Amino acid sequence: MFYAKRPELFIDLLYEMALALGYDFDKTQIAKEAYSTQYQEDVEKDSEIIRKQLVRILTGQAAFPMNVVDVPIDADFAKNQAEYMKLSAQYLREGKPFPVEVVVPGKVVAMRPAADPQTQKPEGTTGG
Repeated sequence: MFYAKRPELFIDLLYEMALALGYDFDKTQIAKEAYSTQYQEDVEKDSEIIRKQLVRILTGQAAFPMNVVDVPIDADFAKNQAEYMKLSAQYLREGKPFPVEVVVPGKVVAMRPAADPQTQKPEGTTGG
């Protein structure tokens, strides 16, 4: 309630101060042109900056700036990812097809490319 009436109360305060000091201002004059605090100027300026930047973001002319400072890491995942990247690079360098395994509950089924019947199944796999 108070926040919504704050501008009106502020004008009333300035009006009473003007009367006490002998100035002849009416409330409309005070509201439109007479006075604003540095805080009010700063809020108005900040609001305009925010509004303009938000319009640029919402119209696709700009993006939210982001700075990632911490990413949680799972040590096992990082180790497995590094191994995957190493093997991927090796297969690409050597022109080998990527080995694929289909995991069915209870067993692992190795898949071989149809064009290369010489490819061996990895050790420890079952199925066909």
